[in-house]
Amino acid sequence: MKYIKHFIMITLLFFVTISVSYSQGSILFVEDSGDTFGNSRYLATALDSLELDYFYYDTETSGPPTLEILTTFDLVIWHTSTWGVGLYFWESVNTENHLIKQYLDNPKAKLWLIGNDFMFQEYGGAPDTFSEGSFPYDYLGITTYKAQSFGDDGGVGVPYLAPSSPNAVDDLTRINWVFPTLNWADSYEIRETATPIYEFGGDNYSLKGATTGYFFPRENGSTVLTFGFDLSLCSNKDTMVNTVQKVTDWFYSVSSTQNITDQKQNYKVYPSIFTDAINVVLPQNTAVTPTVTIYNTQGQVVAQSIKSQKHSDIMIITLPESIPKGIYYCEMIQENSRETHKLIKI
Repeated sequence: MKYIKHFIMITLLFFVTISVSYSQGSILFVEDSGDTFGNSRYLATALDSLELDYFYYDTETSGPPTLEILTTFDLVIWHTSTWGVGLYFWESVNTENHLIKQYLDNPKAKLWLIGNDFMFQEYGGAPDTFSEGSFPYDYLGITTYKAQSFGDDGGVGVPYLAPSSPNAVDDLTRINWVFPTLNWADSYEIRETATPIYEFGGDNYSLKGATTGYFFPRENGSTVLTFGFDLSLCSNKDTMVNTVQKVTDWFYSVSSTQNITDQKQNYKVYPSIFTDAINVVLPQNTAVTPTVTIYNTQGQVVAQSIKSQKHSDIMIITLPESIPKGIYYCEMIQENSRETHKLIKI
């Protein structure tokens, strides 16, 4: 477990970023909440319980994270809790978030968006429909902001959530609440390429079966999982921890390239902090040498090398002098396997 308190000075963030950027499964937990109940802090304790490597980022003290910070981590958990006002997810005003767009335009981006009522800030009460060219449709996979519990069910609130069936995330369990019912959870109609995860439950509940949790694999390879409810309000910590474990395990199993599977770290790439060139050390007796491609955080190719000397143990990749400082990804593809390493140019 790596829990770094949110009040660490921003001047130290570059060091922290480097220290976690190469760990498998590093997480940026973004608290973007106006509530005073400590819901984000409580949800983060699930990461502590699972001993996951994460950095807690509080927008109230630090403002929104930069694109460089977002792309340093393997997964971004963005928690808005129960307060749909002044969220940095929407750049604090009623505009689409260009930062989130830039982040999700990176094919390797993985975003888990959690919270009651975050759609309310931008679009007011449900329903509202979206089409190609809009942020909810293109980046979140939403065709209709359908309904809110309590607001659209006669003031009842949703009794519980049930895992959708079939489900992409294995072994999810029913979610009950610390309250008899939950108010202001959102439900959606989603694009054909999106997959339901959770739905409103309750035998006699008027919104039963409406999708409130789903994942959306974007065309460029990035992945968004949206929970239209606040997971920190579930009835007990064991359920919260179990759900976080199942979802984070699922995120790390997702491949962003069709028919290409991630594999163990068979290649050594050095130096991880570079100025002009990197070395890729191949495993011994490599029969088929990989194609090595360097991407920037927008998914654009900045350098590529196809192995020329078949039995050499090292490939040297020289990058163009014109590429700016920042985060890059070194991807090795060999037949049907893929391996990716993060790099920083200084």
